[in-house]
Amino acid sequence: GQNDSGGRQVPRWHHYEPVNQDGQVQGLRIATGEPAGLHYRFDRADRIVALDADFLTQGPASVRYTRDFTQRRNVEGTGVEMNRLYSVECSPSLTGAMADHRLAVAPGRVGVLAKGLAEALGIAVSGRSDLTEPERRWIDATAADLQSHPGASVVVPGEFQPAWIHALALAINERLGALGETVLVTDP
Repeated sequence: GQNDSGGRQVPRWHHYEPVNQDGQVQGLRIATGEPAGLHYRFDRADRIVALDADFLTQGPASVRYTRDFTQRRNVEGTGVEMNRLYSVECSPSLTGAMADHRLAVAPGRVGVLAKGLAEALGIAVSGRSDLTEPERRWIDATAADLQSHPGASVVVPGEFQPAWIHALALAINERLGALGETVLVTDP
C-alpha cells in the first residue's frame, strides 16, 4: 500500500484481466477516434474472411455468430446463396475447418496478408506486404470475390490480433460497403 499524510497505510486496488479484447478496443479507437463496440451480421454475409479469427467458438457472441453463419450454409430450397468462408489461420480451429478456402500461415504472416488484402482492395497501407506467390494468388482471388459482393462481405480479425489489424479490418469493411450492413459499429 501507500502511506497517507498521517503515515497510515492506504490500501490500493489493482485489477488485471488476462483474457481481454484490448486489440479490438484499441483498434476501434484508432479507426473511429473514440471508444466503440463491434457486431457482425453473418446472416447477411455472402462472403466472409477470417483473419486468424475463430468466431464460431471464441468470443462473447460466438453462439449467435455460429447460428447466423450456419443458417447461410443450409440453403437448400430457400433460393438464398450459400455464404463462402475464407480463413487465414495460425493453428487449426473450428472456423478454419468450416472454411471453403483455408490458408495456414505462421503467426507473423497474418498482418502481411491483411495488408495484402487491403492493397488488393485499393487501400493504401504503410510498409510492403511481401507476399509469397501462393499468398498473392489467395489474396487476388479473395479480393475479387469480396468486391463482387459489395455490402454483403465481412472481414473479421481474430480477437488476439494487434490493434492495427483490427483498425485495418474496419477500413477494409468500410471499403467493401459492410458498415451498417454486415458490420455494425455501436457504442461500447
